[in-house]
Amino acid sequence: MLYKCTDVYSPEHDAGVRWNDPALGIKWPVADALVSDKDRIAPLFKDM
Repeated sequence: MLYKCTDVYSPEHDAGVRWNDPALGIKWPVADALVSDKDRIAPLFKDM
């Protein structure tokens, strides 16, 4: 993944959505993904 930053990292603005949220409908091509603890506990999209 590549992205452009416009400022320094700001932890208080850090957010994410759970990688395997069924509402997103993404068909991941892996059975057992290696996911960080941070990504594993991220909220569902509906709870953002």
